[in-house]
Amino acid sequence: MRRPMSSEDVRTAFENAGCIVRDGHFVYASGKHGDTYLNKDIVLSDPRRAEHFGESIAIKLEEALSGRPIEAVVGAAMSGIKMSHLVANHLWKPERPVISIYAEDGDPHRGEDPSQLYLHRGFELAVRGRTVVVAEDIVNRASTSTRLMQLITAAGGEVVAIGAIWNRGSITALMQPNARHKLVPIVSLHDEELAAWTRVDCPLCAQNVPISTLGHGPNFLKKRDPV
Repeated sequence: MRRPMSSEDVRTAFENAGCIVRDGHFVYASGKHGDTYLNKDIVLSDPRRAEHFGESIAIKLEEALSGRPIEAVVGAAMSGIKMSHLVANHLWKPERPVISIYAEDGDPHRGEDPSQLYLHRGFELAVRGRTVVVAEDIVNRASTSTRLMQLITAAGGEVVAIGAIWNRGSITALMQPNARHKLVPIVSLHDEELAAWTRVDCPLCAQNVPISTLGHGPNFLKKRDPV
């Protein structure tokens, strides 16, 4: 087992890989805008570095949960699939196997809402009765984690923690669905807030700074400027 990555290690890894993109106009998964983009896809493209991220998150999750058994890890497609596998691999033990599952956007051909997440492929049955952790790369407003928690709870699982590489927002815990006063911690390797604005409050929109194609910019532009 390697030494888990420190907060400084994580930031250095992003910097060295050129994955902190500044001075742009970006749209995030939350729908908010900002001037800094964390290119998680590139930083995770190095398999050894990605493995170290997964191992470090697994160690921190086990510490945060004081040894409470974890039976499943869930992520949201696409990048969450990789994160789920990375973290589950390092939580897995012969005496306590851990499964890796993922949720995906709804398919209109199935009558599903494409803006919502769904469990398919038998995952909705596999998660029932299991203790689950959510695996994320970057957390901002934790909107994806919130949707995953609701999905897992509805399927009969229990989310006990959220693991992430970088928490760029101010949220450190979420309320467990259907359980008043029960908080689910966000366990991240690096915490550093980066500015994010709503579209209405975005100074870059006010200055007509072009939207970057990194992140969720293309989807935003497609909805704003339909052909």
